[in-house]
Amino acid sequence: MTTRTGVRLVTLAAFSLMAILAGSVLAQGAFPSKPIKLIIPFPGGDPADMRFRVIAEQVRDIVGQPIVVEPKPGAGAIIATEYVMAQPPDGYTLMASTASQSITSAKANPPFDFRKMTHIILAVGGPLFISVNTQNMKATTLKEFIDYARANPGKVNFGSYGSGSMGHLAVELFNSVAKVDTTHIPYKGSAADALAVANGTSNASMNVLTFISPQAQAGKVRILAATSLERSNQNPEIPGMRESGLPDFNVVFWQGIAGPGGMPRDVVNKLNAAFNAALKSKPVVDYANKVKINLYGSTPEAVTELVNREVEVWAKLIRDARLTVE
Repeated sequence: MTTRTGVRLVTLAAFSLMAILAGSVLAQGAFPSKPIKLIIPFPGGDPADMRFRVIAEQVRDIVGQPIVVEPKPGAGAIIATEYVMAQPPDGYTLMASTASQSITSAKANPPFDFRKMTHIILAVGGPLFISVNTQNMKATTLKEFIDYARANPGKVNFGSYGSGSMGHLAVELFNSVAKVDTTHIPYKGSAADALAVANGTSNASMNVLTFISPQAQAGKVRILAATSLERSNQNPEIPGMRESGLPDFNVVFWQGIAGPGGMPRDVVNKLNAAFNAALKSKPVVDYANKVKINLYGSTPEAVTELVNREVEVWAKLIRDARLTVE
């Protein structure tokens, strides 16, 4: 082998080694190259915690990295939100976002601005449900309930699962859109609100179906309508707002995935595709059917638009109705 040939082979070998090393570095830098942390702003064992664990298992298989679910409850999701917003926007720290964060951001002096997060996908959700006590409210439709409330201003006690909750604001929005004057009664949680309407302490309830359904089956409450514009896929027997005569009223609770503001678009796109695929997987679909929750899926733009719109709607309602939202 001549010296020139030897130099050429050595040079080629060096270039080959450099190419291999460069490929290795690129592979290591490809997202995701390590576990992703998913913060849940609710206690462990909460329905949200459980459903996102099911979704996370499918995302793990899609992206090839563990999705570490970490509950970080407290202060109405403020603790979890502030934690995630302070993390590097690299896609390795995400959170289960909720409609309640839009309400928090709509307050007069909000602890954070939900609109500044990177919104990745709208994942799950569903409507609230309006129900009445069967003994002290004879209404069998939402129209009959509205007619009664208009004829008896200030005499209908309308319960929700807490001051400042989506249920509370939904009651106030209902009053505005339906042009009625009901008295909002905040209870400490969904179970307490469901019990109150069942025993007649309150006349009506704005609540999730999980807690109202047993009372309806026992004949103590009557479910009048879902707060979504159309009927819910999971509960098609219950009319929505459009056919109930309130086409301008549309309230749904939802949960999605968000991260710190300023995440790279390619990372957002990859996460969005992974979560959308997970929501279509059989384990997730089976779980959703079991617990009666709607699966959505969306583009990042759609959920960002939703958040922006909700913050504006709730902020206007809080100002116009002069609400004190804790």
